Amino acid sequence: MRKRKIFKYIIGDCIVGIAIFLIGITGQSNEMEPLSLKDYPVLFNKDVIIVIGENATGVERESAVMIKENLKELTGNKPIIKNDTELLELDKRTYNLILLGTPTTNNILQEVYKLTNVIRITKEYPGKNKGILEILRNSWNLKKALFIVAGSDEWGVKAGSEALIKDDKKFEGEIMVAEFASIKKTGFRIGGHCTYFHYPGVSVITKIEKTEGSKRQIRTSGGPRYEGYEIWFVFKTNQEIKEDWARKTITREHLFCLANSWYPGPKYLEKYHIKVGSNHRCTLKVIRSGTCTPIIFEFNQLKKDDYFESS
Repeated sequence: MRKRKIFKYIIGDCIVGIAIFLIGITGQSNEMEPLSLKDYPVLFNKDVIIVIGENATGVERESAVMIKENLKELTGNKPIIKNDTELLELDKRTYNLILLGTPTTNNILQEVYKLTNVIRITKEYPGKNKGILEILRNSWNLKKALFIVAGSDEWGVKAGSEALIKDDKKFEGEIMVAEFASIKKTGFRIGGHCTYFHYPGVSVITKIEKTEGSKRQIRTSGGPRYEGYEIWFVFKTNQEIKEDWARKTITREHLFCLANSWYPGPKYLEKYHIKVGSNHRCTLKVIRSGTCTPIIFEFNQLKKDDYFESS
């Protein structure tokens, strides 16, 4: 008689276990609904890490800061920026992730490619100066989101980041391709005839520091033969900036790099008298018409194409 009771208990426990399992499956299927680009920034209002490559270029690092400041403005959340080598397995499981870079600068992209069927970025696709925005569920935790801002080159990454923070963005679906026009040797991108509003002012240096990325350029093939510095500045002007989106953009810090994305070295800092707190005359150019770079900072004395340190 006792054996029968035990048997009944076992059967009962099995039925309960199966029921719980099925409920879990049902809940999981609801969670597996695909995400849309329209879910940005709502899904990234907390617990966010922006992941860049350890050897990210200056353009990519500035793009990460742009997204960070934009998210802070939109949601009140201040994301963390981490290099791919600093990202822990625990981070992958507990945070919403924004992966930024190219396949050659961000190793986490390669991990995502192996785990998912997202679009693979190469030098050939989407192509020169083109980037892709794509959203999906975090492969390490399906309850979290993963946003990819990737490009075939650094300017493609820049294109994607600027499309992401644009005020009048109209997202549809899970994927979007962003594009910049061709790049001049000066480092500015042009796209046919463009006109700009000009706002004279000054750039105030807020931070000068050596980072792993800026120091690594000395070991880059074909790069400068010196360790560089990340130079950050804010722009100030007495003129009223008419464009609301431009006013929001200049409230954050900007990264100063040479025209080819190299970080300036100690001799450059000395030559141009750059130090924390120093002011340098600068003109903010805000796009008026055309498809060029939306915002350009033109420095009066700081020559961005002065590569004397590498000679």
